[in-house]
Amino acid sequence: DVEVDHAKAFSLITSSAEAGVKEAIKKLVSMYRTGEGVARDYKMAIEWQRKLVTMLKQEYEKSPSEDSADTYFWAMNSLGGFIYELRNIEKAKSIYAKMHEFSVSALKKYPESRVLKRDLSVSYNNRGAICKAEGNLTKAKEYYEKSLKIDESLAKGTNTVEARRDLSVSYDKLGKIYQAEGNLTKAKEYYEKSLKIDES
Repeated sequence: DVEVDHAKAFSLITSSAEAGVKEAIKKLVSMYRTGEGVARDYKMAIEWQRKLVTMLKQEYEKSPSEDSADTYFWAMNSLGGFIYELRNIEKAKSIYAKMHEFSVSALKKYPESRVLKRDLSVSYNNRGAICKAEGNLTKAKEYYEKSLKIDESLAKGTNTVEARRDLSVSYDKLGKIYQAEGNLTKAKEYYEKSLKIDES
């Protein structure tokens, strides 16, 4: 029953974000994206997400680890996703390319990391989405197939719910590519594989 002072909350969170508190930056990004307690502003959300990416990059470079690599990767993924939602394909493409380079280099440092292998799969998926948006279905299919190969390996090795879900999504994305190409037989094959996982 306590009245919420949105203006005061926004001011306090902004001050903490400006002081470099990561959780405050994440909250501020969310507030700007959803319009929670402040006017919705995608540009400000992106600006603060960029600051978070820069901060996490510095943390990774100062103290590299699987965890810091994964955290930095997902901050970049969010940034690319926000920009992609605004249909700024070229900027999103650039961020996804940097993400890909980073995920490849991080996996070289930690070659047995399942977490970073999944990050690489996500990276391939993002690049596939860009190619699809550009109308380059052949290249999109190449990226999705690379993602699928990783997802199949992770699902076989771990059989976790997350790994199986990722595999289902990969099958579905390839199904959509084949459908767009007019290869309905192949599309059906991948859709059925995805469905089988979802039903199990």
